[in-house]
Amino acid sequence: MPTSSAHNLTQEDIAYLRSMPSSEFEAWLSNVAAQDEDMAAQILFLVGSRQVADKQGITTFFGVAPETIDLWARKGMPTEPKVGGEARYDPQACAQWLARQKGTLASDDEDKRAANEYRDEKRRIAELQRRKMEGELFELRHLEERLTLVKGQIRKGLDQMQKAFGDDVVAELARVIEEAIEAIGKPING
Repeated sequence: MPTSSAHNLTQEDIAYLRSMPSSEFEAWLSNVAAQDEDMAAQILFLVGSRQVADKQGITTFFGVAPETIDLWARKGMPTEPKVGGEARYDPQACAQWLARQKGTLASDDEDKRAANEYRDEKRRIAELQRRKMEGELFELRHLEERLTLVKGQIRKGLDQMQKAFGDDVVAELARVIEEAIEAIGKPING
């Protein structure tokens, strides 16, 4: 196997690399990439797209699980014609596709997260609607309407008590209740 830089590869070296079994070539290129990614990219460019990999080879080349290759293929990663029922991959074309997809694949994760958040929110809304139907919850405007009625009734009762009794106890009671009524109308700070 060639061991010099990509610029020093001879036509014979390139022919040898093209003739290697794909999984062996991919494993060798992976080792080269671990030491010098630029050289591996140059070698891949020089060898060209005539080098195809089986699933094991492309898995080794990218250092991912076979399921990841299946996922990428479903997302549009290019494949070559099948041989013996098994898909073949052009590592150069796949690497170019993956480079173009980097942003898209990341956004797929964001899309999944957003879809999960949407489903969770729909569940929360359904739960709140169920609780409202069962009488556990009601709309804030209904509470405000009821509180306004209660405040009016309490004020009316206090006015009548003060007229009837006119003493300081009723006045103090009226003051305390009036403060409580006013507190009902204030926003809750929490």
